[in-house]
Amino acid sequence: MKKKIIFFIFLLMTFVIHSQIIHIPSDYPSIQQGIDASSNGDTVLVAEGTYYENINFKGKAITVASLLITDGYVSHVSKTIIDGSQAVHPDTASVVLFISGEDSTSVLNGFKITGGKGSKLVMEGVETFFLGGGILIDFSGGKIINNEIVANSLSSAEYSVFGAGILGNVGENLNLIIRNNQVSNNVASSEKHPVGGGMELECRAGYLLCENNVISKNVCTGLGSYAALGGGISAFSISPWKADFIIRNNRIFENEISGIYAVGAGIYNYTPYDNSFFMDAVSKYQIYNNLITGNISEHYGGGIALWGELQYANAVNPAPLIYNNTITGNKAQYGGGLFNHNAKPLLFNNIIWNESTLATDEELYNGNYSGTHKGTYITQNNLIREAYMGVGNIYSDPLLDSETLMPTEGSPAVGRGMGFHSL
Repeated sequence: MKKKIIFFIFLLMTFVIHSQIIHIPSDYPSIQQGIDASSNGDTVLVAEGTYYENINFKGKAITVASLLITDGYVSHVSKTIIDGSQAVHPDTASVVLFISGEDSTSVLNGFKITGGKGSKLVMEGVETFFLGGGILIDFSGGKIINNEIVANSLSSAEYSVFGAGILGNVGENLNLIIRNNQVSNNVASSEKHPVGGGMELECRAGYLLCENNVISKNVCTGLGSYAALGGGISAFSISPWKADFIIRNNRIFENEISGIYAVGAGIYNYTPYDNSFFMDAVSKYQIYNNLITGNISEHYGGGIALWGELQYANAVNPAPLIYNNTITGNKAQYGGGLFNHNAKPLLFNNIIWNESTLATDEELYNGNYSGTHKGTYITQNNLIREAYMGVGNIYSDPLLDSETLMPTEGSPAVGRGMGFHSL
């Protein structure tokens, strides 16, 4: 036993000895040079300043961080800027790339990420896209924490664009954590599909956690005859019965979506056809304890829009699970709270109280443009601004505090477990 303990200590000491801190700019003038010189387990520590570059983690399990990690002062974040506006090649203009199978051991911590214009992806036989204005994570993972991801843009007259702030496409059996970031003032616009003004998130058979973020004032604009999808977040839950996909504890506010078909100002969710037996299992896709407020859709789904396929709506068990959210003060022509096309969500413990919609007064709108292909809402113990069938649902003013949007004393939601808890 003593030999085993000694051997373990030796291995630990070897790891500590071989990991290093690379200082930018004292050791290397650029962040990318520091990454290139690093090995797994190293930290690239970046001093305050503006770095005009576009960086690539190149599959390395390293931490790239500002001085935030040394003393905890949040002020370092806004003063440690990676500005991708001077990309060498316009087709690779994302500010940060995770495209080589990285996992959550690859960490980006404490930067202002700005000026990105995305990277071109050509899928032969399909089409061409521009992806990830600020951060592009493609068939990879990563840990994106404590960053300001602001003023990045995706714009194209001929290609679809996905994820102006972040494009997170999780690789199989990999992990992506997006935590405690500010994702604001990013813009996606296209004459084809513009998707995800703030974020575009996709998860097939991995783990994706989006938590404790502020996602605000992002814009998604359709300039042509295609649908615009997701002002704040666009989420593709490719197989909600297989992948762990969690969106929780976020503040999602004042995002906008417009165009000839504008769907989902706060969150847009798409779940494709899936005929696997997992459709009879409990969904692993959950949206909970979020504050979704002040988002504006020109057409469908001010708070959340759900889009599924016929088979999906007929699944034995519902998906996604949407609970303990406060969805209030959002606007849309159809479904100020939620819009549902062919999906089967389970809603419980939510406060859904939005302004009267322009074309219909339905808080939970069910159906597509022509009113067909209606989905199914399963609702329990919600406070909804319309009388809605379901066990424990109530229709009464929630009496929310004008600043915190928490129920005040005398609110019918008090004591019933409804709405978001403190974020």
